[in-house]
Amino acid sequence: EWVSFTESKCAFALPALLGTCTLMLLGARVVAARFIRKPHWIPCVAGVERCTMRMLGLTAGMAVIAGLWLLAAFLGSVENKMQLKVTGTSAGILALVFTWAKKWLTDPVQETRGDTYLAFAVSWLKRAGPKALSTIVWLLIFVCVGALVHLWGYSVINAFTLKFWLPLAASVGVIFLACLLFDPARVGMHEFYRSRISRCYLGASNLSHDPKATDLAGLNRHISERPCDDITLKQMREVARPIHLVCVAANDMSGDQLSNLYRGARSAVLSGNGISLGNKTAQLDDLRLSAALTASAAAFNSQMGRVSMDLGPSVGFLMSAFNLRLGLWVQHPDNRHRGNYMFPGRFFLFELFGMSHTTGGNLHLSDGNHFENFGLYELVRRHCRYILVSDCGADSEVAFDDLANVLRRVREDFGVEIELDVAPLRPDANRRAKQHAVVGTIHYDGMGGMDKGTIIYVKPCLTGDEPPDVLQYSTRNDEFPHEGTADQFYDEAQWESYRRLGEHAMDAVLNFCKTEGSGAHNTPDRLFRDARSHWHPAPEDLNVNFLAMSERCANLEHDLMSEGPERLRAEFFVEATALTARGVQPQSPHDPATTSDTPTAPPQALAHHREEIQILSYLVRVAQIMEDLWVAADLDRYWSHPLNEGWMNYFRRWAATPSFRRWWPVIASMYSLGLREFVRKRFNVGAIDPTSPTASTDQNLATLHLREVDNKAEFFAQSFVAQQFIQSESLPNLANYRVLAYDLRLLDYSGALSSQILPVGFALVTENPVADSQPPGTWKAEWDVRYLYVPDSLSGSGFTSKLLDAVLRFYTNPASVPARKFSEALVHFTPSTTSPQETRPGRAARFERVRDIEFYKSRGFSYVGAENVETGALTLKKMW
Repeated sequence: EWVSFTESKCAFALPALLGTCTLMLLGARVVAARFIRKPHWIPCVAGVERCTMRMLGLTAGMAVIAGLWLLAAFLGSVENKMQLKVTGTSAGILALVFTWAKKWLTDPVQETRGDTYLAFAVSWLKRAGPKALSTIVWLLIFVCVGALVHLWGYSVINAFTLKFWLPLAASVGVIFLACLLFDPARVGMHEFYRSRISRCYLGASNLSHDPKATDLAGLNRHISERPCDDITLKQMREVARPIHLVCVAANDMSGDQLSNLYRGARSAVLSGNGISLGNKTAQLDDLRLSAALTASAAAFNSQMGRVSMDLGPSVGFLMSAFNLRLGLWVQHPDNRHRGNYMFPGRFFLFELFGMSHTTGGNLHLSDGNHFENFGLYELVRRHCRYILVSDCGADSEVAFDDLANVLRRVREDFGVEIELDVAPLRPDANRRAKQHAVVGTIHYDGMGGMDKGTIIYVKPCLTGDEPPDVLQYSTRNDEFPHEGTADQFYDEAQWESYRRLGEHAMDAVLNFCKTEGSGAHNTPDRLFRDARSHWHPAPEDLNVNFLAMSERCANLEHDLMSEGPERLRAEFFVEATALTARGVQPQSPHDPATTSDTPTAPPQALAHHREEIQILSYLVRVAQIMEDLWVAADLDRYWSHPLNEGWMNYFRRWAATPSFRRWWPVIASMYSLGLREFVRKRFNVGAIDPTSPTASTDQNLATLHLREVDNKAEFFAQSFVAQQFIQSESLPNLANYRVLAYDLRLLDYSGALSSQILPVGFALVTENPVADSQPPGTWKAEWDVRYLYVPDSLSGSGFTSKLLDAVLRFYTNPASVPARKFSEALVHFTPSTTSPQETRPGRAARFERVRDIEFYKSRGFSYVGAENVETGALTLKKMW
């Protein structure tokens, strides 16, 4: 017989004993269910249930091991050597299949379920396949090893012989030497990958293998790692900005899975400051940057966070056994014995049996994607106001899986809501998206609060305006730009296509920053604020609907001017009415400039009034045609196209007329931001504030001037801008405010500056001494956000930003208020609700609120304290 009855009894003795104990506990549970009904006994009953289930699992496990041992005994008999060879060969083949299926193992299973039986089956197989394969492999290996033990004749029967103790001592010795000498970070794939990363990226700036060499030409052609290629985290600390954060996943396979929501890992960061895990930090001065980068890229590892939670411990066991590891062990921030690196091989055993946790001792770091793939989680933890995310994961279905994963986690862990519309990034039937990036809002204190941030989300996509070589590669490769990363060996065409697409995308997204004369003023605040205006998601079929509505608008304006009531025309063009009501005569190229104080007869004023309105009506129609063609012909990109040459000359002719140059600063707000920028860049039409340091005074443009209002009552009684303010806001006690009016000086009909003045905004400012100021005696200027006012009909012309800059220059100029020295300005925000009953403002209201806050931040204002949680009030301050 291949196995004796006695040996069978010995093999199954322990499972039988455990099974007996399990049955006894099960009987106790049945009795307890019958007689114990008091509530305070519920924890005891629950404890018995847990013990019963664990004993049952242990019994089943030991029974399986006993069966495998008996199977090994069968294969280890002399008569069954052929079966042993077949078993060993099968184990080897399946092991090769396991190591080959790299992408199958490392791709995270998306947290969705199929809506059909086929989709559900595919999803189940993707989860179950690696588990089954790895389980079969280690079972076969176990049986083969057991068979070899039986062939050796190892048994408790010869426990007092050398044949028993020799293999036992050899096994213990191998384990001891492995723990003492085997450094998992220096032996295997981690060290190989780290060396290549160091040479390829960090070594690109290392011009010599000898730091003392003087001849640096041609010395950086080496393939293997060279001296001085790498730096330590301590050396990174010498660079103040930017702070390089290397995001990784700290595996937590043996920790409390309930606390980490069964994610299998927590987010961690390596930087020049060391390692941070949640709110715990510690320095890692000797850790090399290349090792940190390798850990951050360790997609193929024995422990893979959320991926390993799906694959199970068998996969981790085999990957460790075959040394398929890219991860890195570092000391936990709470580890008091940080210098103790004795027995490094023990970490290999920890990986082998999935013994990683994040509560102390040491951390096992792997690819950040094993927690989330962007690094966005850690930036939200740090309360960053401005975040730019590049989503470059392979996403052939454009399902935004990585984005959805991180949005869930920042909401669950931090209570932060990220509002992002990704519809413009989804490709159509022709694989073309509308744009390369979208801009969203980070709500740090809930949707109704005012603690906001801005996120620019960039995803590789094709919009159709890419260079020809990129489009050619896309035509030949349907998955571009979302090809899989299993093939790490890019050829020239693939590498250059991805590089050029990224360059093109960022050039398109941030092209507005490269306008002439704006480079020195593109602070992060202003850049992200302007990006919000340029890349705000647009409704579907906007172009078609826009042109149709423009036609209806033109017909309405034509009917208004030809048949409409004169009073309604005057009310619509209130700016012209405000000028002519003050008795200003129209000027011709031969008329001298008239003053606003010159009285005229009512018939003359009425005739002038009608003429100005007729001119404005025609200019509005011309500008509408401009905008229609700007949308339809995409003039931003194709204004120099030969087919558009006639249109451009036609528009240049209109833009050169004194009437257009006179009234464009007033009517520009009726059109989109894109058209306003197009007209400014192509036709040099608009208004400037001559007191601005960046203003070019050699241009013949309308001018803006800030002045202090002496007669406040008259200003609010006669100014059309003040009247529009009163329509939406109650007028405060003007005695408590300094009133600063912002006047637009128009061009006349000869193209030169006239004396005609049109107020386009004002500011109501209070002035108070700064408490405990240094130096003493300084003052601060304060205003409510509503009291820096430009009418909505003019707000798109850039008057608001120019008015704020002018107010700040007013208070930084010692000559403005000689008796007082101002050191700071404050603006106060009130809750963002359109009505007292609205407790949760809609998306548009939230967008407007964030835009207003970012507008002040782009001018150097910063938060003062936290938001008032009861009233929602918030204050921003600028100091000089």
